[in-house]
Amino acid sequence: MNFDGYGDLTLLAAQGARNVFHAFALWEEQAGQFRPVEQGSVWDSAQQKFSFESSQLELCNYELYPEEKRIFSSVADGFRWRTEMVYEWESRHGLAVKSVADIYDAGDGLIGETVLLYGTGLMRCWNEVYPEEWYYGQEGVEQERTRAIREVTMGSASWNATWMKVANVDWVNLRKQDSKASPSLAKLNAGETVTLLVDDCGPENGWVRVWYDPGDGRGIFTSELDDGSALLTGYIWHSFLEPVEK
Repeated sequence: MNFDGYGDLTLLAAQGARNVFHAFALWEEQAGQFRPVEQGSVWDSAQQKFSFESSQLELCNYELYPEEKRIFSSVADGFRWRTEMVYEWESRHGLAVKSVADIYDAGDGLIGETVLLYGTGLMRCWNEVYPEEWYYGQEGVEQERTRAIREVTMGSASWNATWMKVANVDWVNLRKQDSKASPSLAKLNAGETVTLLVDDCGPENGWVRVWYDPGDGRGIFTSELDDGSALLTGYIWHSFLEPVEK
């Protein structure tokens, strides 16, 4: 489990139709025994934050990523609620939360989507709500949203981004959804840069899903912002973007 070459112990804790939980313990060769892995906090989806709770760590539907020394865990309840967490081994016994992606029922026919990255501080990647009829009703949207989240939490978007710039226009709207009728999240001037997450989006495959820093310094890890501010994610029509050469 911690990729040190020794076999570790996984214990089935609970099993349902979609979710399978395991606790695990790491082998300590000097002591000749397994050491349970504990956690000091638990993600509270209702409060959108961690709460203190010392207990043995349980992972749901876990996947191992040896090259990155990471563990992916995902728990779902129906199709309206899903929490994905990525853990990283900072030492042989030091497991830290690197990201949280929370998809939840925001009420009134809305689906909430929050993505957080943890490093020396907290990065609020985005925190938005969307019409459920679009998020789950329009073909391809849920799959595209998942791809974008994984590009941020498991891919290279946060450390080796593919950049694009606004071009062929004086300014363009960053749309909340893949439609010209969708609300505008921000107005980007020619030359401003965004991070590419997913292209060929929307019914016409002409929208590009991007990640945007409003430019006030929140594009780097900072301490948690009390006002709930976040970076932005949205859609721009493909003809208004050009690649930025590295």
